Parts: sequence; structure tokens; C-alpha cells
Amino acid sequence: MKVLAAYWLWHRRKEGAVPGLVLLWSSAVFWYRFALPLGPLLGVAELVRLIFVWRTLDRGPPPFRRATVNRSRTADKEDE
Repeated sequence: MKVLAAYWLWHRRKEGAVPGLVLLWSSAVFWYRFALPLGPLLGVAELVRLIFVWRTLDRGPPPFRRATVNRSRTADKEDE
């Protein structure tokens, strides 16, 4: 379920944030029961990240950046 939520967040869908928050709280119970020391720190980082990206969700996927081709080298070789 967490993988599906991460996939939806990767594609900027708000449907991924809601299960992410629910799973975060269920993970907190797991961390507490098994006394995992780094779980709460990672959970706080995940919560802060969700808060910062909340406004950017549902705007569509990030724009694809094309690789630029350096045309000056090819133009120089054609002139020779």
C-alpha cells in the first residue's frame, strides 16, 4: 500500500497523500511497539515533506526536460 501511495505522490496525485498520512500513523504504532529508534525521525521527515508538497499535488506530472544538443560542434565539423 505504501508503494502505491508513493507512486501516486511521484505523479503528483493527491490520492497518494491521504494513504501516506494514514500509513504514517499506523507506522508510528509499529515504531512504538518495537522501540525502533529511527522510525520517528524518518516519520517526521516524511510528514514535513508531505506538508511542503501538498499545494503542488494534482497539478499533473512534472515537465519533461529534453536533453539539449550542442549544435556548435556539429556545425563546425560540417564547415570543414
